[in-house]
Amino acid sequence: MNKYRKLIVITSGSYPYGGAATNRHLSYLKGLVELGIEVKMLILQPASNQSAISNSNNGIYNGIHFQYMLPPNQKTNGIKAKVINKINSISKALKATKNEINKYKDVKILILLTDPFEIIPFLTLSRKKNIKIFHERTEYPFIGSNGLYKSLLLKLYLKIVKRFDGFFVITKSLKEYFGRYVDNDKIIYIPMTVEPERFNCKRYQNSKYGRYIAYCGSMYTDKDGVPILVDAFDKFAEKFD
Repeated sequence: MNKYRKLIVITSGSYPYGGAATNRHLSYLKGLVELGIEVKMLILQPASNQSAISNSNNGIYNGIHFQYMLPPNQKTNGIKAKVINKINSISKALKATKNEINKYKDVKILILLTDPFEIIPFLTLSRKKNIKIFHERTEYPFIGSNGLYKSLLLKLYLKIVKRFDGFFVITKSLKEYFGRYVDNDKIIYIPMTVEPERFNCKRYQNSKYGRYIAYCGSMYTDKDGVPILVDAFDKFAEKFD
């Protein structure tokens, strides 16, 4: 393994077990590890629906090092506590990133965040240290968010994204959307990736219910439209068996 090459990933969420985003990130990061690049994930904050089996402060999964800046089981109540925790987590991640920059000759940063106030400190660090910094988007920013504050966050976010050295998106529609704010030659389209071995579980015959339809995902109306799908199925089932 080439000890000179290091990728620092700045993110939030549930690792190494979580949802679709967790699976995607670990999938392509595993590939980078296999190519000889050391990967370290600095997780600012755990997910609100943190997986019970991801409640470790740090560890290694498929060669990917991960470290939480805040304990996964730490609860935050009130705006003041959330602000303090955010500042502390960013400060710890910046310090950890600087340590890696000082140890390795070839360091890159990958940002998997949306909040511009979390992104800006790492953009500033990358310019100061003259290292390349990249960003990934798998969804439209601030989808379903209303209000003046969210609108201002979106405007600020769209202003700073052009400062990244590279921009990865999961769909062609996202590439077209961000092409209005980022140079097209910086945007790379990387379709959904998955590790089949993560789903090597035994299949059991469910004799109680027989055949059934299963949905795995969120219940947000403005995202996956689950209530509309249920209503449509109900109307269909009235006429057809």
